[in-house]
Amino acid sequence: PSDDGVQGVLRVPNTSTAVFIVRRTSQPIELWVTDGTVMGTTLVKVFDEAGSGPVYTGVASGNFAYLSQSGQNRLWRTDGTAAGTVIVKTFDGSGTPAAEFDFNGKLFFTANTTANGIEPWLTDGTTAGTVALGDLRSGTGASRPYNYGVYAGRLFFSADDGVHGRELWSTTGTAAGTRLHADTQPGITDGYAEAIVGRGGRLYYIAYNAAGDAGSLWYVNPSTVGSQIKVAGQVGTFTQFWDQQLLDGVLYFTGRIDETITGSEGVPAYNVYSVTLAAATATLTKTPVVTGKRAAVSPSWRTAYSPDRAVTSYVIRVYKSSTSRSAYKVKIVSASLRTTTV
Repeated sequence: PSDDGVQGVLRVPNTSTAVFIVRRTSQPIELWVTDGTVMGTTLVKVFDEAGSGPVYTGVASGNFAYLSQSGQNRLWRTDGTAAGTVIVKTFDGSGTPAAEFDFNGKLFFTANTTANGIEPWLTDGTTAGTVALGDLRSGTGASRPYNYGVYAGRLFFSADDGVHGRELWSTTGTAAGTRLHADTQPGITDGYAEAIVGRGGRLYYIAYNAAGDAGSLWYVNPSTVGSQIKVAGQVGTFTQFWDQQLLDGVLYFTGRIDETITGSEGVPAYNVYSVTLAAATATLTKTPVVTGKRAAVSPSWRTAYSPDRAVTSYVIRVYKSSTSRSAYKVKIVSASLRTTTV
């Protein structure tokens, strides 16, 4: 099958090792660990429990790498050893827990329960330390959090409580500290909250608004609820936007601007755009960073670090066709904003 092979390589925090999943036809899924050498590559666990479904690596947080297992709706964590690979929690709803984001050394994730639907959770890697951050959409409905950014001691994300539509939420890591932060599109209509990033005392995001400001740049005070302000001087709107990255004070994201702009096949094209962020201003550049064929920020390849762990560059995939992702070139964007084709 096409999904056979090695998948989901994930570094184990505070070690020189990484774990990965191995899939083989008609065989149980395996978890392996490696230090980059043949001798240091060993089997950690075989997922052969009754009813075991596919296993996926998620993110690293605290001292652990986290794994999600469908079928049994389980969240696992591992330190790269057999003894340290354990179930964190099994949920009674259907689906797969989604290990989403590291927040202050704990894992922010979403999971489905029969009582509350898909809602936000936080864990320190222990069963006792795994807690729900609230039933944001009351009852069995799902708030389905996604799009994340950490700033000023809070984790910001997008969620739908069934009353305000999909809007900007934030949490301090407790149920009491989880709240609707900005209702940019009042009422049940979704305002969304995309490309979430903090800079200069402001939390920036792209959202929709009833005044016709579709896909515009907004900011809030990260400590104050309901303080959203639209950044002035914007022309044109984004109809889609995702995969944000912050580099040297410039926010890059994949976007689709004005449906009248088309790619080489005559369909609405998306590209990589930028926003220059400063303490008092934010300038939105509507000219694509990469021109020509469609392009996208590549989140899986974005991490190029200096010795002090500051991001110095990231990768953009430039597709040869505006409708196909099957072939692309790679461009590296550095902090000096020079673009190099690889």
